[in-house]
Amino acid sequence: MPTPPEDVNEYGKIGGIDKSTPKKTPNQDAFQSYMKEDEKVENQPSKEISPIELAQKNFTGTEPTMQSVTSQTDNLNTKLDEVKNQLNSPKLQLKRSQQQLLKNKLADTHQNIRNASEKIGSPLLQNYSPASGANPIEKFIGYVTNGQSQLAKAKMQLQELSQSGKQLEPGQMLLIQVNLSQAQQQLEYSSVLLSQVINAINKTLNIQI
Repeated sequence: MPTPPEDVNEYGKIGGIDKSTPKKTPNQDAFQSYMKEDEKVENQPSKEISPIELAQKNFTGTEPTMQSVTSQTDNLNTKLDEVKNQLNSPKLQLKRSQQQLLKNKLADTHQNIRNASEKIGSPLLQNYSPASGANPIEKFIGYVTNGQSQLAKAKMQLQELSQSGKQLEPGQMLLIQVNLSQAQQQLEYSSVLLSQVINAINKTLNIQI
């Protein structure tokens, strides 16, 4: 019996099955145009961004002013008072790992306050060095107390600058604000850590009672 002729269409389909794919001729003009545009982008010199510009780009708040920085020192001083009160809590005991963590946070807070004070132009106190015979809690309170004294001098310098009508450069103001913000964050972390320890001690005392 003779085989029926295959139904071949213009796309090479035989019996409804695609046996070949039509070839497309590449558009040489479009390809060359694309390559030229790509070369232009690669050869274009990149603009370097300074640290100040990067900080301004990532900073989402309002532009710092003498008043806003002064307010920031007040908020930071309030947080220092809070941490000092926590450190004076009766029967406060810290594990060695907690002591090391708290020491690092408070030392960084102290250094950020000094950095901000130096940029403001206020006199720097002698860098705090814990007494050799002091216990960990006394050392931590020393960091906080010294930081408060340094912050008070910084605030006084800001007030003197405002009264005289002098202004710090915008880049300098931004760096001061960054230092104070970092100190605030480190204090908040310290406060949370101390709160957890104090709550654990209070629960233990309640159970014993």
